[in-house]
Amino acid sequence: GKTSVLECLHYLSVGRSFRTVRDQECLAFDGDADQVTGITGRISQSDHEQKIRVAFQKSRKRVWINDSMLTSLTELWGHLTTVVFQPADLQILRGPPANRRDLLDRLAGQLDTQHLRAVLFSQKALQNRNALLRSRSQDGGLYSAYETQMAQFAEEIIITRQRLIEDLEAKLRVSMEQFCGDSVELVMRYQSSVSAKEAEAGTAKALGTGWKENRQRDMERGQTQEGPHRD
Repeated sequence: GKTSVLECLHYLSVGRSFRTVRDQECLAFDGDADQVTGITGRISQSDHEQKIRVAFQKSRKRVWINDSMLTSLTELWGHLTTVVFQPADLQILRGPPANRRDLLDRLAGQLDTQHLRAVLFSQKALQNRNALLRSRSQDGGLYSAYETQMAQFAEEIIITRQRLIEDLEAKLRVSMEQFCGDSVELVMRYQSSVSAKEAEAGTAKALGTGWKENRQRDMERGQTQEGPHRD
C-alpha cells in the first residue's frame, strides 16, 4: 500500500504514474472500467492553498486545479514538485544516454514548463524530418522548414540542460566532499553534438548548417544523426 500512496502523489505532480505509462494498469483488477477513478490532493503553502484533481475513465484523462480544468498535462507541472527514486533508476548511470536525457528533461520541466514544451515541439519536428528522410524526398524547402523549427527548440533544450548540469555539479560537489573529503573530485559534463566553438557562433545556426549538409547521409540511415536527441 505504501507504493500506491507514492503513486498518488506522483499523479498529482505530473499527471501520470512512475511505474507504467498505461493508466488502465493502475485500476483494480475487479474494478468497473466505465467508472471514473479520481485522485484529489491539497497543496498547502505559506501564502495559499491549491486543490489538484486527476481523474480518468477508460482512455480519457482530465486534470483540474482549483476546479479549473487544464487543457494540457504540461500545465500541471511545477505546482507540486516531486523526485522519484526507485531501484530501476540505477540505469540512469548504467544505461544508455536516453536515460540521462530523460532525467534532465523531467527535472528541467518541473522547474520551468517552457522547457517541456520545447522538448515536445522539438520531438514533433524531428519526427517530421525523419519521416521525410525515410520517404527519400528531395524537397529542400520542406527540409528547411522542419530544420528551422528543430534548431529553434534544440538551442533552448541544449542551453537549459547545460545550465542544469552546472547547477547539479555545484551541489553534488558539496555532497561528494562530505563523503570523500578532498581526495575525490566530481566532474559532470554535458556532451553535445555541437562543439564549444560552434556554440559561440550560435547553437541553432550550427545545428541548422549540419542538418543541411548531412541530409544525404541522414537519408541513407533513415534518421537525424545530430541534435539534442543524441546528446
